Parts: sequence; structure tokens; C-alpha cells
Amino acid sequence: MARRLEALGCPPGRIREQRIALDLAGPAPAPPPRPARGGALVIHAAGRFIEKKGLELAIRAFAAVARDHPRAELRIAGSGPLAPRLQRVRRETGLEERIRFLGHLPHAAWREELRRSHVVLCASRTAPDGDGEGGVPTVLLEAQAAARPVVATRHDDIPHVTAPELHRFLSPEGDARALGEALGRLLDAPSEWEALRRAGRRHVEARHDAAHEVHALEELYAELGTGR
Repeated sequence: MARRLEALGCPPGRIREQRIALDLAGPAPAPPPRPARGGALVIHAAGRFIEKKGLELAIRAFAAVARDHPRAELRIAGSGPLAPRLQRVRRETGLEERIRFLGHLPHAAWREELRRSHVVLCASRTAPDGDGEGGVPTVLLEAQAAARPVVATRHDDIPHVTAPELHRFLSPEGDARALGEALGRLLDAPSEWEALRRAGRRHVEARHDAAHEVHALEELYAELGTGR
């Protein structure tokens, strides 16, 4: 985002990075529920049903690995104008029973859904009209804060807010096949999930904790207030 501002002509010396902040106070995040014998392995995705969220790509990526992972299911929270198209894509996959649309959820209900998940899938992309995340979808930060491994695209600032240990599960934006391969690599390595969960949580604690970021914002306002 900073590079885009520079390209538009903003002097670099007048650009500051203020990170998205999350309230991380309270108990440590609970581990995902252990699937019962034959129980579902939940992959979660969320966002408005618009082009830049890439949810059609998420459905196609899931479909690419569904045969090799028969216990996996994809649960998508959100609503929006692309709902009919996403429903059609779901029908085309033949996986209606394993791809669930949850509708729009209040934040508290969405966080509860996140706690039920094992993996979070984020397929953000640049839309044909140029629309993009600009920075980063907050679902990616909240997923790591909840200690859930993430599979995502290398869109906008996503690589900058994803724990380095998770970078091998990032794929080029707009490429459903590559996204499916990344998802498959993660699903094939459950023994690594605990380490990846801890890495994501540590990354958010170090860079996106509101307890720290509020002071950084106060210092910026103080600097501006002096007229320097």
C-alpha cells in the first residue's frame, strides 16, 4: 500500500505504516475441535460475495482436493451480489453436501464459527475493475489470532501480515489450481498444524496487538501535533 501511495506522488517521508490492530487480551485461543471418527475437517472462508474476495476460486480450490480428503468440508460465511454465481459453481462441483453457505453472520457468531474450524482459506484477488483489498482482509489476521493455519493468495499486503512459516501455503492470486495445491499441502501435513498455529498467533501478537499499536498511533498524532 505504501508503494502505491509513492507511485501516486506522495512523498515517502510523509507515509507511515499503521498496522491493523486486534484486541488480543484474554485467554489463549482454544485449539480446534478434534474431529470424531468420521467427523468433518472444517475449512472456513469468509467475506462479502464480491469479486475481490475470490470465493469462486476458494470453491474450485476446495473441489480440487475434496476427493483426496473425503472428511473435509468448506463452510463459507458472507453474502452479496455474487451469491447466485457461487451457488451455481457449487452445483457444478457436485459437492453441495460438503460446501455450505452460512449467510451473513454477526461478528460474535462468526468468531464462534472460526473457533469450530481447522483451516482458514483466503482467496483474495484483484477484480477485473481493479478493485482489491488494498491492504489486507482482516479475516486473515483474526484467523492467525485464533491460532488457525491459513492458506491464502499473494495478494496486496497478505504476504506482509502472514507468519513466515505459513508462506509456503501462499499461492499466486487468481490461480485456483495453485490455491488447491497449497490447500492440499496443508491438509496432507496435520502433524505440522500445531507448530503453524503457534507461529500464526506469535506473528499477530508481535505485530498487530492493539495494546502496542494504540501507542504507535498516539505517537504519530503527537508528532503531527508538533507541526514537524
